[in-house]
Amino acid sequence: MATKNDRVTAFRRLNKLTQEELGDFLGVSKSFVSQIENGRVDLPYEQRQRLLENDRGWDVTPLVGPVSVQGDGNTVAGRDLTADAGLVAALREAQAQNAKSQEQIDRLLGIIEGFQSSR
Repeated sequence: MATKNDRVTAFRRLNKLTQEELGDFLGVSKSFVSQIENGRVDLPYEQRQRLLENDRGWDVTPLVGPVSVQGDGNTVAGRDLTADAGLVAALREAQAQNAKSQEQIDRLLGIIEGFQSSR
């Protein structure tokens, strides 16, 4: 199952950034980026917003979801990712998790609607 930390890794790899380059942009160390990607710490909200609003033309698709893996599974947002099988796997997992989350939301909305109509 893909996590939000996997999304940071997918973002970095999709945009061909090193951990050091991403850390420099965020104002944190390379080791902090590694801790984020390994799930030891979460990406702080302010830094996530900074990535989403970046002025460098970076593709934020992995951060915002749902992640769309097209065709043979090696193309994301029009970019060929054949060289990075790990990233493709992470994006597929993220896509599956998004579908599962949507199912849970739909189920909860149904429960709420049923509760409201029974009042």
